[in-house]
Amino acid sequence: MVSCKGGRMDLASCRIEIDKLDCELARLLERRMAIVADVAAYKNEHGLAVYDREREQHVLDKVAARVENVEMIPHIRKVYQCIIRFLLRFFHFG
Repeated sequence: MVSCKGGRMDLASCRIEIDKLDCELARLLERRMAIVADVAAYKNEHGLAVYDREREQHVLDKVAARVENVEMIPHIRKVYQCIIRFLLRFFHFG
């Protein structure tokens, strides 16, 4: 048995839970990308730098503060840092 959600579940049940989370993550990342595109367009129109190191640090700190399992903080920060850096490259701003 594999432990999922604090209880005992079989591997298939855990995979079903992961699939549900992947669906949510994909939807949320799509929304985030659309908003980032809007922000980048706004910044370009107003002559502002698209990349803001202080804002990135603020986002990473805010995300880290919301993580319940402190052992996961550095890993989740890294995931978010990868998302931010990828989006900069995706929109050709980095």
